Amino acid sequence: MEKWLESVYSDGSPQFVVPPLPKMKERVSIRLQVYNDAKVRHIFLRTVPNGAECLTEMHPLKETNGLTIYEASIEMTEPRMNYQFHLVTEDTIYYYTQNGITTYIPDHTYDFVLLADYVQPEWVKSQVFYQIFPERFCNGTDQWPMEYDDEHKLDFYGGTLDGIREKIPYLKELGVTAVYLNPIFEAPSTHKYDCSDYTKVDAGFGGDEALARLSKALHENGMKLVLDISINHTGTQGPWFQKALHDKNSMERGFYFFEADSDEYKGWAGYKSLPVLDYRNEELRNRIYRDKHSVLRKWLQPPYSIDGWRFDVADVFARNDEIQLNRPLWREIRTAIREENPQAYILAEDWGDCGTYMQGDEWDAPMNYFGFGRIIRQYLGAGDLFGMRNEIIRNVPYRMTAEDVEARVRQHLAKIPFVFWQNQFNLFDSHDVSRLHHENVDWESYRGAVIFQFMMIGTPSVYYGDELEIEGWTENDGGFRAPMPWNRVNENLHETPFYHLYQTLSHRKCEYSSLCEGSMKFLCAEKQVIALARFDETQAHVMVMNHNDTEITMTIPFGAIGLTKECGLEEVFAEEPKCQWSDDRNLTITIPAHKTYLFYGQKMQGGN
Repeated sequence: MEKWLESVYSDGSPQFVVPPLPKMKERVSIRLQVYNDAKVRHIFLRTVPNGAECLTEMHPLKETNGLTIYEASIEMTEPRMNYQFHLVTEDTIYYYTQNGITTYIPDHTYDFVLLADYVQPEWVKSQVFYQIFPERFCNGTDQWPMEYDDEHKLDFYGGTLDGIREKIPYLKELGVTAVYLNPIFEAPSTHKYDCSDYTKVDAGFGGDEALARLSKALHENGMKLVLDISINHTGTQGPWFQKALHDKNSMERGFYFFEADSDEYKGWAGYKSLPVLDYRNEELRNRIYRDKHSVLRKWLQPPYSIDGWRFDVADVFARNDEIQLNRPLWREIRTAIREENPQAYILAEDWGDCGTYMQGDEWDAPMNYFGFGRIIRQYLGAGDLFGMRNEIIRNVPYRMTAEDVEARVRQHLAKIPFVFWQNQFNLFDSHDVSRLHHENVDWESYRGAVIFQFMMIGTPSVYYGDELEIEGWTENDGGFRAPMPWNRVNENLHETPFYHLYQTLSHRKCEYSSLCEGSMKFLCAEKQVIALARFDETQAHVMVMNHNDTEITMTIPFGAIGLTKECGLEEVFAEEPKCQWSDDRNLTITIPAHKTYLFYGQKMQGGN
């Protein structure tokens, strides 16, 4: 394709959609950028109001930093408005959707989408999350977790919510602005996904009062709090299940999938320790989310006032060989949560393609394994979690390419409205997967993965202890959940490479508009080099990652995002990359093996 096409870009951010969160019947300005000298004669905005195709010609709004911004406006006549761009040259028509440019008419799968009256949890996109496994964070011991065959999730180390509260100054210095806790409700295990009582914080963590103290302290320090819960199943030791098991006539019997005239019941993934809840039961729905003081509502209310929920196994919730209530229940749950707090974050566990849940009436975001975590881990050679479970697939020696990375990120984002791009919860480490630095990944490659994570649109999630190069192992989840090594927090901490990397990026994420509100565009993905940009009307960050085992020289079109030779660039980590402008738009960079650079530049205001 022609060179000027690299500059074609639009999305749903404030620089391309005004207002970015429109109301029904409101008029919306939609914009698109191309190079000033692009060989384009006409640009049309294609919409389908009330089912009828409409082509609205776009006109130049302004020229800035070598780019021409085109504009057209539409009225929000429907709750969901799809649109595409048609770029007409002398001899070709190019079609542009969220999935890129084609020379054929695309279907609506990857259309740009505006949602009328969508209430976005707007605070999420500017946060740095920190995931804490409470039992292992603070007030624990220096001992290591036992192997699974020895402890069966019952090796306790004494972490508490007050211990987390005491470490808020540490989190603030690191640059953390939001905390996500693994389950804290009453349960016999260390992980607490086998909940006994959703209405009580586990006494081992300090009880309800400790949660109230923690929430108050976090909010006083300008930080958010998201809790984890599994409403798909409970444990076997709580009052609900015990009543159901011992009294066939009890109301609670209908909360579970018991076989008729039998004590046999359905366990999640076959685990009898995790009996599955049956949401055909209306009283169960009342207790979980409908009633004013139901489980999901209670903890959103004072004095706890949490800022969101992370839902365990959300993809299989209320979904099995007997019922298929998953989608309608998520809509009901979203309504209930937003009645308590319109800005509450609804975060769901799903490791696969889940774009259909992010269309405005169910989830705000998944744990973004599919659109980032699984991608970067496989790219660096750690192996894909699901692929590693299959011996045949595990032994195929395919090495992912930079083109694969771009395609996989794009396929995830292109199917969802842009406001959901901003909600994405980007992670590569968690309680469910080995820590990347424990895999066979060299420091420079790991460093590149962290920079990539903070450059991704949405919010990054740091798993506790990664910034301290926490120890552990890869064979089972005991190695993913080691006690926090507080002995490493000393006067030399800021000089350690892991901490310095995370602290620098965490503070930068919160302070720079291009990393919070900005657009995201791949400038290059070839020859095992990835150049990814985050940019707005005033500034830009550009990551350039070399995944080759040797040095490589590449020319990157910085001008495609409005960074030109006149703008001036700095390398965020004070590296001194070997680079020079080959013309006003293109920067030629020599990148050492496995090296990642992070550039920052301010745009010329009013420049042509």
